[in-house]
Amino acid sequence: MNFKISLFKSVLLFMMLALPYGNISKLFDVEDAFIYFLYPLCFAIFIVSFLQRQKTEVPVDGIVIVIYIALTASAISYFAGFIETNLIAAEFFKFALFILLFELVKSNGSRSVDFILQNYSNVFFWSLIISLIVYAFIQKPEFIFYDGSAYRFGGFHFELFNFCFSAAICCASLIYKKINKAFVFCTLCFFMYVSQSNFSFIYILIYLISFHTNFLSSLFIRRISTIIVLTIPVLVGMILDQLSFLTFLSIRETTSFDHQGSSVFTRLYPYSLAYTQLISDGIFSLLPGGFGYFESTDFVKDDPMSYAGTGSPKALINIGVILFSVLIYLLLKKMPKVAYQDSRLFNFIWFSSIAFISFGSGFFNLFAWTILASLIFWRKNYV
Repeated sequence: MNFKISLFKSVLLFMMLALPYGNISKLFDVEDAFIYFLYPLCFAIFIVSFLQRQKTEVPVDGIVIVIYIALTASAISYFAGFIETNLIAAEFFKFALFILLFELVKSNGSRSVDFILQNYSNVFFWSLIISLIVYAFIQKPEFIFYDGSAYRFGGFHFELFNFCFSAAICCASLIYKKINKAFVFCTLCFFMYVSQSNFSFIYILIYLISFHTNFLSSLFIRRISTIIVLTIPVLVGMILDQLSFLTFLSIRETTSFDHQGSSVFTRLYPYSLAYTQLISDGIFSLLPGGFGYFESTDFVKDDPMSYAGTGSPKALINIGVILFSVLIYLLLKKMPKVAYQDSRLFNFIWFSSIAFISFGSGFFNLFAWTILASLIFWRKNYV
């Protein structure tokens, strides 16, 4: 086995560990810190590989170029005093790894998605088993089980929304390995039930649309649907006060549509905050502020309920309307034409990942983008 294969498998494996074991660091009273071990380790593996290769090419791809431009804007904003030092350092490191991962997946093509789908269910189930064993001996608030007596299960995942996405990819892995679809759907429903996440229905809905309708059979419809999913949080931010009817989605008891009375409102509130920043920036919102820009604004720092911004609205602020639109265009352009027999599984994985980055806490989550890049370069099933 040559080093390239070792690099490929080891880095993808570490990326697969990031969500299922993300909050294992809380054993040491540090939340969501496992990535601070995984990411430097992946970066070190890349460095060793480059040194042994002796010849290194600068990654060039449309999506990567968007990242280059956003990183340049980040540096300018930092020196102009708009981004804090700790944020700029973390973002440069993260997106350097993003670029390396994108190039690794691109160079390995269909092997990437095959490796992820062959192994992710094993990684996921082992994380659940180990977390339950740990819980038998060590019990901490908001760790493995959430919300006290409600016992909302998330394993070592940092958030229940992360757990739901991880469970969806696990189910995709099971289908890829030819496990009975009825069993897989029951498994997915079980995971969504034990998590009791307010947005667990999203993944069940994506599953039903992907496997039991022909709605996404057209490439045009898939592209339009991708645009809709990526922009819904921005629309929600615009009209949040008019969405009180969404309280029916809340797992916990709802008394009013605000922070005190609705967990759904609390989840959606950061979208509204991003929209307020968008209006405040005016015409400058068209241009990239840089990674870490929104998190450094007073809107976020002075509001404990901002959670440092979330999802596509946060990305829209940081990279600007123009680059955000270009990024969406590139995703749509790169969306592959998949053979009919694989299109349903592709749709389930694609839209689960798109929903996760759009509605979740991190639009540029490295594992989710590793999956998306793997799907983009899944060339063996092109029509």
